[in-house]
Amino acid sequence: MTKRALVAMLVVAVAVGGCGGKKKGGGGGGEGPAPSDSPTPVASPAPTSAFHVTGSVSYAGEAKLETSRAAQDQATCGTSVAVPGSVRVEAGKLRDVALWLEGTPKGSGGEARVVIDQKKCTYDPWIATATVGAVLDIGNSDPVMHNVHGYKDDSTTFNESTLGGKHLKQKLEELGDVVLKCDVHPWMESHVKVFDHPYHGVAAADGSFSLPAPPAGDYELVAWHQKLGEKRVKVTVPADGDAKVDVGF
Repeated sequence: MTKRALVAMLVVAVAVGGCGGKKKGGGGGGEGPAPSDSPTPVASPAPTSAFHVTGSVSYAGEAKLETSRAAQDQATCGTSVAVPGSVRVEAGKLRDVALWLEGTPKGSGGEARVVIDQKKCTYDPWIATATVGAVLDIGNSDPVMHNVHGYKDDSTTFNESTLGGKHLKQKLEELGDVVLKCDVHPWMESHVKVFDHPYHGVAAADGSFSLPAPPAGDYELVAWHQKLGEKRVKVTVPADGDAKVDVGF
């Protein structure tokens, strides 16, 4: 082999070896990592204590249960159904109220799954809360088809049908109000409030609530009802013990 041929072989070998490495981002025209459409992950678990922020939601007016005629599937839905957002009151206590604390540390925590059922052509519950990253699990207890149409700021985020016990599982990756509707039964509606912290919850049927307590300090409790709007109350969380606060609409 001539000296010239040996040099040519060495040049080819070096060139081949140099192409085997991974591309790096940065200057020189190299391709960096593809941008991600996913939101910034919630930080590490938010600090909580063994205590809670508890209280109840009251309503001074009368219950206003609105109904709508069920135009189809009456064998399952009945002839009329309650309109979501109706003011449901028992012994002066208001239900279907989302509650959360503002001014808290951000972070993950709380339930990793939010369960909603489709029962007698209505979403159960009408109102839910979640921490970003949780999985929304929607079942169908009815023998008819529903489609779960999810909206965020009036834009469709997902739309899938459920039938025969099928569960729709959707990861909640954005903050804000996720609205669930059914195009088959247009009166069906539910709201899922998604936060970047675990200090939230929903009032029970008797108006009571219990939220995880953040570190000691001063915060603002926000109560939201679909028809009645929003109320805000100052609350001080002690270093030792539950904080108690009531909300009135």
